[in-house]
Amino acid sequence: MVFNNPTDRPASYSVPDNTAVPNIVRLVEDPDIEKTIRFDELSIGNSPDPVDAQGGNKKVDLWGLEFPVIRINDVIVSSRNLSSMTISMSGFIPTISLTLIYEDNTFIVKNPPKDGDMISLYLRASTDAIQYIRADFIITSSSSRTGNTADMSSTIYLNGKMYIHGFDSTRDTIGYTGTSKEVVRKIASAYGLGFSFNDYDNTNDFQNWIQCRESAENFINDVVSHAWKNNDDSQTCTAFYKAWVDLYYDLCFVNVNKFLTSEENDETIDITFATNVIDMYRAIDLDTSADRSMMAVKFLTNMQNMRNTPFYIKNWTPVTASGIISFGIGYDTVTYNYLHNQNLINSSDYDCFVTSRVTPTFDQNKVNSSILQRGRATYDKSQNPDDELARVNYNFVDTYVREEWTGVQYTMSDDDNTKEPSEWAGNVHKNYNIAPYHNSQNSLELNKVYLIVECEGLNLQIMKGERIPVIIGPTSSVEKELMGGLTENDLPSDLDRYYSGFYVVDSVEYSYRPDYNGLSPYTTKFVLKRREWPTPEQI
Repeated sequence: MVFNNPTDRPASYSVPDNTAVPNIVRLVEDPDIEKTIRFDELSIGNSPDPVDAQGGNKKVDLWGLEFPVIRINDVIVSSRNLSSMTISMSGFIPTISLTLIYEDNTFIVKNPPKDGDMISLYLRASTDAIQYIRADFIITSSSSRTGNTADMSSTIYLNGKMYIHGFDSTRDTIGYTGTSKEVVRKIASAYGLGFSFNDYDNTNDFQNWIQCRESAENFINDVVSHAWKNNDDSQTCTAFYKAWVDLYYDLCFVNVNKFLTSEENDETIDITFATNVIDMYRAIDLDTSADRSMMAVKFLTNMQNMRNTPFYIKNWTPVTASGIISFGIGYDTVTYNYLHNQNLINSSDYDCFVTSRVTPTFDQNKVNSSILQRGRATYDKSQNPDDELARVNYNFVDTYVREEWTGVQYTMSDDDNTKEPSEWAGNVHKNYNIAPYHNSQNSLELNKVYLIVECEGLNLQIMKGERIPVIIGPTSSVEKELMGGLTENDLPSDLDRYYSGFYVVDSVEYSYRPDYNGLSPYTTKFVLKRREWPTPEQI
């Protein structure tokens, strides 16, 4: 068996045939961009079956399913030597961490990690309907601990990042002309990556972009920070952007706001393919063909009837960082900049000194019914019980305002993208200096309050950048009522209405611990974020 070339976008990104499609924003892979990524060979056809911790043989059919297939140099790591594995998609490029334990120091002496060595990985779900993971990670650091003369065991710690040839090396100066979306698409194609997006509209930021002796990774982050899309024909902007490379070698360019607004998304639950987390189930039923796959609703919950699925939340942690963010960047940012353009300067009715106030965008359908992380709400004594203690009533939003001088920008005139380059009066779009503050202000708004949830098993159905519903807090009696067909509006009061709702998946982490005393050695951790929060109930 050889596990090498990645195929198309995993099935979890799409809806199966003959299924009604709700109004849900999804990541879409550009079919015109061909992936040309090459891998080290990862073959087990001539390799002995691995052995488990008890020394029993493992069937080849379970490779990548019951445990990950990992190759380092010429060594395929046995399941009994793999103490832990963590794959993280919290940053721009996926990373991996491994802990290996050997009874002697043979691995360190004969095959130590060296410059340019790779960690080759193959991982899959219990159904072929979900695309497997095949990735190469270049080793970035390693360390080891060996025993004394009596105990020659050794522990090796390895860290790596997904390898894309030339992606993080500096290059000679390269110029691009186009919008930020078009430039990121060109870079994806140049490095053999796929290109995924969630907004079919182009951005309104046509200009010259210069990659001046910096890596593609740094250049992409710079381009995305300056991305801008006007609302209709106005100069206002609600879209804000992030970019990352996923485990399927797709460069994702995402308008995050499209996942957050109710106008773009129905309050409905999507569907995906079902999997089970119990290892015995996998060992008994080895037929993982896609045509035998069953369907399941795609949501995360701590309801016990989902216990054997990777959608079950075994732990969840709310995180609040609103105060430190508000103190650091303020609730709003006022920017001052000078638009240097001879055509604009000669225009008597145009002021080249521009002052703009960057205010985070919010779902206008929720601003009167939800909590916005904008400081304490205005206190009105007449609207509260007579016996309630009075509160200090400051205007928090105006208290914490960041003011920034953004400098001089050499701005293109209106409709310069229809002219010849020799006729251009400037190089950058009109909102070039404002865009980084707009994108960061909106992104950090999502970091004020968020959830970290851990699910039992390997959940490949939910990807970074998806919008996912979460149901937390029902008791067993509530579950029976839920299964009786109640709608969301009929849910009993003991459902946690504050933390239940729709979130955007900001990061994903897969962990493997063979000594874990649970249903599965795998754990999937999601960081879930949203902008507007429901009002809490009276205690």
